[in-house]
Amino acid sequence: MATIVAEMTPTALQTLIFKTVQTALTDTMGRPDWTAEWQELMAHQRHLASLYAEFAYEDVALAEAGLGEYTDWLADEDGAT
Repeated sequence: MATIVAEMTPTALQTLIFKTVQTALTDTMGRPDWTAEWQELMAHQRHLASLYAEFAYEDVALAEAGLGEYTDWLADEDGAT
């Protein structure tokens, strides 16, 4: 995957999930056990959504802290020259 999921916008992530579900559904509809595969796919989707929600705020906080550290580093560099 070219883009890291954590860097995706909520809309892009939702689109990715929908496309993945659509592809999986298309692939499995003709099989006799497609309902079991569909239920498993939905479980994976719910798990992905819960992980994204669980870590989204932490990711934002870490990014903001990193930006603060970068700003401090730049200020130190400017003061050294």
